[in-house]
Amino acid sequence: MTRKKLIISIYCITPIIAFLIGSRIQSENQASNATEQSKSENKRTSVSSSRNYNISKSDASEAKLEALAELANDLNSSNIETIGKAVFEETDPLMRRKMFNLLLDKMTSDNALEIREQVIKLDEKGTEFRDFHFIWGSMAGAEAVIHGASTEETDIQITMEGWVNSSPNEAIEWYKGLDELKINGLYTGWVKKSLVDGLASTNIPQAVDFIKNLSDKGDRKANELIHDVALKLTRTMPLNEVADWATNLPNDGMKKTSTKAIGSAFGYSDPVTASRWASTLDPSVSSEGIYSVGEAWARRDPAASSEWLSSLPESQATNKGIERALQHWAEHDPKSASDHLVSMPESDHKDRAINGFVSRVAKEDPQAAILWADTIKNESVRNEAFVKAGRAYLRNDSAAANEWLDASGLPNGVKDKINSPKK
Repeated sequence: MTRKKLIISIYCITPIIAFLIGSRIQSENQASNATEQSKSENKRTSVSSSRNYNISKSDASEAKLEALAELANDLNSSNIETIGKAVFEETDPLMRRKMFNLLLDKMTSDNALEIREQVIKLDEKGTEFRDFHFIWGSMAGAEAVIHGASTEETDIQITMEGWVNSSPNEAIEWYKGLDELKINGLYTGWVKKSLVDGLASTNIPQAVDFIKNLSDKGDRKANELIHDVALKLTRTMPLNEVADWATNLPNDGMKKTSTKAIGSAFGYSDPVTASRWASTLDPSVSSEGIYSVGEAWARRDPAASSEWLSSLPESQATNKGIERALQHWAEHDPKSASDHLVSMPESDHKDRAINGFVSRVAKEDPQAAILWADTIKNESVRNEAFVKAGRAYLRNDSAAANEWLDASGLPNGVKDKINSPKK
């Protein structure tokens, strides 16, 4: 074929090839568009089906709720059981609560026990369990509280709080005669604590008066009850207000206990502000404030806590606080904690800091803890640290520990403590 004919043939064939390629591309594009369109339709269908399913399920739940509401209008034993079963089986928490409210709305002193049979099938830590017993306590008072003495569930506290919420004076008078009632299974301490918890939610001054009366009558644990009252206040009041409240409490025991609670709460949530507050406390409660703030701060930032405590004049509170700070620090970062100890000037603070460090390090490396204990200058504190480290060493490697103990030169009294199990 001549060159001229070849060129003519190529020119003739080229349009045909281009047409064929174009047709194929167009066909593929159409197929691709059809596939995408099909996927889109399927997706719309799926979403629509899901939406229809949810609407259908919601309609069914609402219809069931309406039917249960009709039963609640005549809340006999059978209907209580039917509604209770529906509550137990319902997986939607919002719908379950609506169903449960049908029982609460129609509850009386007469049907409360039957409703309770359904309630105890639910989670004891759930809101339904608590709300039922709180309302029952506010409705039935002593009857609800006494019933709790014969049950396995922990409902005495909640029913007592409910009773105190509705009739505080009546509940307090009943408590005063509780010892004479001698009800089997009704622990006075629990009732007393629950009564204070209830008063703390409704009438703080009345709670304080109740605790003071207990204290005046010689109840040695009375002041401990103010701790829970103070903690509740820290959740709703700023530091300066709850601190003023604590300052005006009627006796020193209540002031000290509430100061501990305030320091622990704000020492963790707002340590800088709490540390300024603790540094200016009256000497009668400063020990409790400084230690509780330092200990709480140490759980969050042991380095900062240690720095603050070291800046304060040496005292029993600062020494105890620094011990706790270094104990927490050694738990999270023993290398930086040991570097800090090396940088500290010789002082009682440093001795106490090393003692706290030893308390933690002894669990993992008792031999290193012994070396650190030996650097403590105060003999009493040093021996205390040796006892901690030595006991850990005995648990870890009794043969090596006994060999060290024989050659240690420690006083016999210290050796005896090391060999005695911790009580």
